[in-house]
Amino acid sequence: ILNESWSLAAFYAAGNAMNSFETPLARGIGMGVRYRSPIGLIRFDLARRLDDVGEPRYFHIAIGPDL
Repeated sequence: ILNESWSLAAFYAAGNAMNSFETPLARGIGMGVRYRSPIGLIRFDLARRLDDVGEPRYFHIAIGPDL
């Protein structure tokens, strides 16, 4: 936590959409910034895949509570 309104996040994720459990999971890492606004949490995340070297980075913005 940086202060009352701002915080940092680091994450590791693994998963995939698959038809069988023999399919390997995709893995990724990332970091983000969180802002607690009057309308809810605003999240800015930057992530990249670990499995594919040279893949681009992904930027994600989410506003409001998780549903």
